[in-house]
Amino acid sequence: HLCGRALMELDRHAEAAPYLHAAVAADPALAEAHSDLALVMLKAGDHQAAERHCRQAVIIQPKAPRYRLHLAEILESTRCDREALDELLAAQEYAPERTDVLQELILKMDQLGLYSEALRVAERSFAELGETFETWFFLAYARYSTGDLQGAVAAGRRAIGFRKDVPGIYVTLGSALMALG
Repeated sequence: HLCGRALMELDRHAEAAPYLHAAVAADPALAEAHSDLALVMLKAGDHQAAERHCRQAVIIQPKAPRYRLHLAEILESTRCDREALDELLAAQEYAPERTDVLQELILKMDQLGLYSEALRVAERSFAELGETFETWFFLAYARYSTGDLQGAVAAGRRAIGFRKDVPGIYVTLGSALMALG
């Protein structure tokens, strides 16, 4: 498995595949090998095998958010957006402190037009995680998506108070300010 992982990190996915297949055959309960093999299969364009191995990783370790994030990525690549959303919701339930999960969840909800739901997730995360750049940023983004432009501007400004080096917050804040006129 480690040889396959090392080859993956070198972006040599085709060479990694045999090592990862062997790891899964030797230890079918190794979630990490299933997940790595899923990512290799996704790079190779074999979405069915990628989904199968990633689902196996989730079955083995259902509370590990990284496997659910990978599965959501695979499902998105095959346009299974609702299933991807379900995996992101589960990942967020098991790891509410993971801002990478929160970001993917809010973006997926926004993509599906679930603006109010995205705002509720952002507000709940803000209440649970407190004031951080990420919570303010996601709150600004979700408020903008629901049409709360004043709220988006206020949250965006608070986010910039934490970090000034993330271009995305300027896009959200600038869009809200332009919409306000």
